[in-house]
Amino acid sequence: MAGFLQLPDPQPPAALAPKPPDHPAYQQTMAVFAAAEAPLRARQVCRAMDLEIAANHINNTRLKLKRPAEGGILAETEQGLFTQPRPPDDATAGRLPLPKARKRTSTHPPPLCS
Repeated sequence: MAGFLQLPDPQPPAALAPKPPDHPAYQQTMAVFAAAEAPLRARQVCRAMDLEIAANHINNTRLKLKRPAEGGILAETEQGLFTQPRPPDDATAGRLPLPKARKRTSTHPPPLCS
């Protein structure tokens, strides 16, 4: 249409890769996750960093793991279970996860199709 200003399609902002803090404790924590083959709990991180397995060390480590998880540096796959985010493999790239099946709560049979 003449007389109307056409704007270009808005482009989504480029996602910046999260950068871990420069603090030596976080670098040590990230080294533990880089060497891990599976997600870790705070107790396992304490053990890998040669910390005493005491409630206060485990709780402090868990809190320290939550911060990078909120920033996208780590991923909390389930409550208390942390891992480094992995890039999607080529076989599943672009696919969305299937929704979980819901249980039927009704005791009535499904309607018949006619």
